Amino acid sequence: MKRFILYRLLQFIPAILGVTFVTFGLMHMAPGDPIDTRLSSAGIAADPAMVQALRDSFGLNDSFWVQYGRWLGHFVQGDMGISYITDQSVSHLLGAALPYTIVMALVAMVITLAVSVPVGMYLANRQHSRIDTGVRWLTFLGNSIPNFIIAIFLLYVVAFQLEWVPVLPTRHFVGVILPAMTLAIVMSSRYIRQVRVATLEELSKSYIMGLRARGLSEWHVMMPNVLISISPTIVTLTALSIGSLMGGAVIVESIFNWPGLGYILLNALMHRDYLVVQAIVVWMAFVFLLVNLLADLISQIMNPKMKES
Repeated sequence: MKRFILYRLLQFIPAILGVTFVTFGLMHMAPGDPIDTRLSSAGIAADPAMVQALRDSFGLNDSFWVQYGRWLGHFVQGDMGISYITDQSVSHLLGAALPYTIVMALVAMVITLAVSVPVGMYLANRQHSRIDTGVRWLTFLGNSIPNFIIAIFLLYVVAFQLEWVPVLPTRHFVGVILPAMTLAIVMSSRYIRQVRVATLEELSKSYIMGLRARGLSEWHVMMPNVLISISPTIVTLTALSIGSLMGGAVIVESIFNWPGLGYILLNALMHRDYLVVQAIVVWMAFVFLLVNLLADLISQIMNPKMKES
């Protein structure tokens, strides 16, 4: 187990380096310039001498390799740099946005699991019934509709029509309700179908027939037995979702003005704020790799028969 963990941790290094190199390259290939954006957003005329001085101060006139090497050298020492647009520390920007993303991700996952696991197992136990068919059609619809459509619909109905929450409550805790619900609807649509399939596969096994032959109720068959058996699948699904959610949901956070990592990432991309984008990308890659490692470890603990990949 220790060798497996060490091997997986060592894989983090080339994976993160590759992601950062590709991201840095794509940002520099994209049209636009952070200095022009900075001056225009401040309402300052782009004087060539001022632009040149700012580019020199930020090192933007150096070659791509020099800029990437300088960034990488500072980053491994814990220095994420200074934002080209706001002159704030990148680590400060991430530290301020991260709690909002964590809260949104955790609330969305709690809602998703609380809905999808019991519903998916119930549908599997009522296979081909009307409720099974109806809910599967709804999950198909939920998977097909883009999350920004769901976000706008919830914003209009829950906030504007019913007035249950403020339209843009931003930094208050009530502001996490609608973005978390939006993400939970999308994820639940996928989770319900996958939990249903995993449960059906488990119900087809011979030991389930033996449990039922002994007179156990469906509740005792499903809860302590089937649920434990499909837990590795649930853990894997959760890890994949947590890994992506911890990087922020860009569109959802922007619609609800929720100041998480996704909201900051979108602004950084629009303003060509390379260092902010790089820091968030590294965070997303690291969290995704770490959460998947933890998911593999938990799955092996819950099911010792699983072989290490």
